[in-house]
Amino acid sequence: MRKWESDDRGFSLVEMIIVVAIIAALSGIVMLSANVLLGLPARKCANTVYSSLSKVRITTMGKKTAVLKLYMEDDSIYLQEIIDGVNGEEKRVGSKGVIFAYALENGGVKGGETVMKNGDELYLDFNRSTGAFQEKIISLGPPITRADDQYYISLSARRGRSLYTIELIPLTGKMSVSKNTLR
Repeated sequence: MRKWESDDRGFSLVEMIIVVAIIAALSGIVMLSANVLLGLPARKCANTVYSSLSKVRITTMGKKTAVLKLYMEDDSIYLQEIIDGVNGEEKRVGSKGVIFAYALENGGVKGGETVMKNGDELYLDFNRSTGAFQEKIISLGPPITRADDQYYISLSARRGRSLYTIELIPLTGKMSVSKNTLR
């Protein structure tokens, strides 16, 4: 009887295809996970700003004066709620690496986005009777000075390829958060 001899000098084509398919699947999962993890700080920043804006709107309509202050310091985004002239706790909402930007509407004309840098401050507040956004605050000193017919129309937080935008509707005070993926 004749015995089959085995040849152990290499890999078969089927074995190579299986290994390449496994490596491709694992690298796809790793790339997707890395993109999701890089976008988490931007999502957290946008959601925290959105919930604070909602709280300030409700507080204002409840007959108190409330303003949300957003500012950038040490390459991080912070927010502070100011209620009846009393400064609330400062919260860091955007870590280093989160790019925060805003867009204005001036007399009905929408402007481009402006990226915040260290030292920049934004103040957002609402009309007590209607809940609509007030015009842009230039100075908080008594009396509050406003930019005529200028409103914030969007706030955005970006990190990596993830972009979270808070759309602001000045006339109604409504807001919505959307996620976009940059290419």
